[in-house]
Amino acid sequence: MARRSGEESRQLDVAWGSDGSIHKAVTGLDVLPLAIGSIIRNRLGAHVPSRRGITGEHGSYSEQGARLRRAEWRRLAVSLTGYLDESMNAEFISPGAFKPEHELRRELCLAGRWLYERCFAVSTEGNLSVRLTDGRILTTPSGVCKGRMQPEDLVVTDGQGCKISGGGSPSSEIAMHLLIYRARPDAGAICHAHPPIATGFAAAGRPLDKAMLPEIIVALGQVPLARYATPGTPDLCNALAPLVPHHDAILMANHGAVTCGPDLLTAFQRMEAVEQFAKITLVTELLGRQNLLSEEDVTTLLEARSRYGIAPPPGAHPAPPLTREAAETSATDRITLSRAELDALIEDALRRSRSRP
Repeated sequence: MARRSGEESRQLDVAWGSDGSIHKAVTGLDVLPLAIGSIIRNRLGAHVPSRRGITGEHGSYSEQGARLRRAEWRRLAVSLTGYLDESMNAEFISPGAFKPEHELRRELCLAGRWLYERCFAVSTEGNLSVRLTDGRILTTPSGVCKGRMQPEDLVVTDGQGCKISGGGSPSSEIAMHLLIYRARPDAGAICHAHPPIATGFAAAGRPLDKAMLPEIIVALGQVPLARYATPGTPDLCNALAPLVPHHDAILMANHGAVTCGPDLLTAFQRMEAVEQFAKITLVTELLGRQNLLSEEDVTTLLEARSRYGIAPPPGAHPAPPLTREAAETSATDRITLSRAELDALIEDALRRSRSRP
């Protein structure tokens, strides 16, 4: 971040307290409170009185509370907007998909770093993309660590995955992204990663489909498992195709997870939710007990989606998560044998096999 010159600092040499009063001279990074307050006051149209007598280059502010002119607040806000954006927004992904491309590039790089820092995508694993307003796709490049990307590293493709601009090659999983965008007109961003616990379930052939956490049921319903297919091949798209219209998050057997959302922040948060659900599911299994919610509980939670502003996937209603009743029905079909009984069955089967001509 470039340091402002002494002359520039002197022009911004006031700040205020929590009561809105001018109270001290500031320089360097201390101008941030000034910028925040300036923009707030400018947007609200406030003329803030001062309760302290202090004289600065912006005039004399009497104990009686002379009001600062709106134009002065506007000038301060405008002069500091770039400085504020650089320092406050660099680590922030805002909701919404309709943004300038340069802002989406910054946010994709930040999301990539978040994936890397959480060990959701190590080395050159994982990929991200957003759908631009004209139908083009802005995606992460192939063979690049997602934690070390720069905005200029990103690649733009057309709706068929052909590169339009960018120094590298598009993600090797671009076909998967295009499949999801075609099947999900509501999707504005896609996140593919290998979060370790969730990927462990995928490698074990286990979906995350049990009704245990209200937040997961409301946000995702369940997280199904797609059959294994070689990454980067058309077969992977074939494996995902039946599930994409019905689910916002999918495990891929022996591979990882993919999430989508109306914007990048939602797609990333859904990936976080998948990993958190996997961790909690693993803990319940280590403890040897899972207390599943009932069918009535699940129905109530799914109906609450609209109250929380969560739109379900546009496909036909998918199968609900595994409830307590469904688990109990499944358990009644299970046969339990002791070791001695199992040995006796095996011995009997071998004896019968030997007696055959």
